[in-house]
Amino acid sequence: MLATEIKKIGAHYTPDSLSIFIADKLKHYYLLENKNQTDKKITILDPSCGEGNLLLAFQKASKDFNYTGLGIDINAEAIETAKEKLQSDSFEFYTDDFLSIFKEPDLFNTNTLIEKVKNIDLIIANPPYIRTSVLGANYAQQLSSAFNLSGKLDMYQVFLKAMTMTLKDNGIICVITPNKYLTNKSGKDIRKYLNTHYKILNIIDLGDTKPFSAAVLPAIFIGKKQENADNKHVPFTKVYESADQISSLNVIPNISELINQADGIYSFKGNNFKVTHGVLDASSDPTTPWNMATIKEKRWADTLLENSAYKFGDVFKVHVGIKTTADNVFIRKSWNNLDQSIRPEQAVLHDLVSSKGITKWFPKLQNLNQILYTHTVKDGKRVPIDFSKYPHAYSYLKENEKQLASRKYVINAHRNWFEIWVPQQPSELDSNKVIFPDISDRAKFTYDDHGRYVDGNCYWLTAKKGIPNDYLLLATGVANSETMERYYNIKFQNVLYNGRKRYLTQYVKDYLLPPIDNKHSQKIIELVKKIIKCQQYDENIERSINQEVKYAFGLIN
Repeated sequence: MLATEIKKIGAHYTPDSLSIFIADKLKHYYLLENKNQTDKKITILDPSCGEGNLLLAFQKASKDFNYTGLGIDINAEAIETAKEKLQSDSFEFYTDDFLSIFKEPDLFNTNTLIEKVKNIDLIIANPPYIRTSVLGANYAQQLSSAFNLSGKLDMYQVFLKAMTMTLKDNGIICVITPNKYLTNKSGKDIRKYLNTHYKILNIIDLGDTKPFSAAVLPAIFIGKKQENADNKHVPFTKVYESADQISSLNVIPNISELINQADGIYSFKGNNFKVTHGVLDASSDPTTPWNMATIKEKRWADTLLENSAYKFGDVFKVHVGIKTTADNVFIRKSWNNLDQSIRPEQAVLHDLVSSKGITKWFPKLQNLNQILYTHTVKDGKRVPIDFSKYPHAYSYLKENEKQLASRKYVINAHRNWFEIWVPQQPSELDSNKVIFPDISDRAKFTYDDHGRYVDGNCYWLTAKKGIPNDYLLLATGVANSETMERYYNIKFQNVLYNGRKRYLTQYVKDYLLPPIDNKHSQKIIELVKKIIKCQQYDENIERSINQEVKYAFGLIN
């Protein structure tokens, strides 16, 4: 892929107010770590400078500094714009791919760019937002090899390593990246890398403030290059949209001022945002997401943990839903509008709960689809259905054979062309379960005792062997409670735009259950049974469940 195409896909230039904020932060931490020394000759680099917004902000913020600036970008037009903006002999600009210096160093004259990016004092950057899978397998493989990275890569990961290689010891970096490495299990390698190579000075999670047009939630990382520093007390700030309805909020005009506000809720861009400041431990096990919570929040969560009997993962199996890889063939709202000769037999059709059909407590029956399911259980094992017993269903599948057989991964796995790709276990799908959507703006845990099947945009819980069904009922009440929603917000913090959350296995398996023989737990089970039986939302019952959950966890006496 051409360098210009890479930039076209990944470029989202930094807004002026955010550029100024970042430049001020970089200056602040440089002076803090260098005892206010400004006369020393230093170098500053932006390796993906675009139109120069970040370098221009630094120029304005650091007029008393003695520095040389270096801007690199693969977009020639952007470089020309940057030159016009800065108009200073203190800056040099190059149209090039910064990463190629490390990928293919022999392409460069050793007296020019490759020498200039060595031992940099300051780095200010907003690397392209793009998955390396978009770049093509060859380019991604070259980057993986050059930077010793594995798995699915994001360009920001590559840039972080490349920038670290150019930064001198004790140099300062201030960089905007996607925030997912903070809280996702998949971010463990980057968390470990940053903790190993930096004294982490500050982390700012900008959440869903939407400073860019990209569908990315950004964060600002500020660090001093220092091996194996003490990162047990890293200052952080996070800003996320809040559902709290508060009158007469202060209206904040720009994102930089919003970040600088004290803890509280503020109006910004017509929405309410909660600003939180605190300290996180970045030195702990990298497989554990960095927990950006205040001391008060951590104490509350610790109380919940101390008064719990189990984590969900102790007593439940967490499953992902069925993935057909041909939903248009296997899933329909109604099969009755098909000609009778190809209308599948009822024995192979099953009600299917999807994210659109979920509410708290019970599914919306009018929103259920039906799935033509291709597997059954024989001698305790999952096997494909013998469709000779269901001629209408087989005729329907034959009409769609061209599409289904084109799924080469099914054929290569020595599976029948008509099979659902990820069918899960029919025996478990037929059992009692708790179903919840992958993405939702609030908890929506549905109890199912009708053997409904589960779509791929949902997850579901089943009780492990020997665990009574009451545990599923208790889990439904606890997972839907205000208490567990707050626990999620403190412990996991994986929030998308507009307050939507990811209810992934890695989070839900760590949800907590109080002792089941607790009288309040028994009351929760009784109330959940009541609300499920009537199949109608009842605000009073839900209020009672919320109260009993607090009692069960010892949050109130």
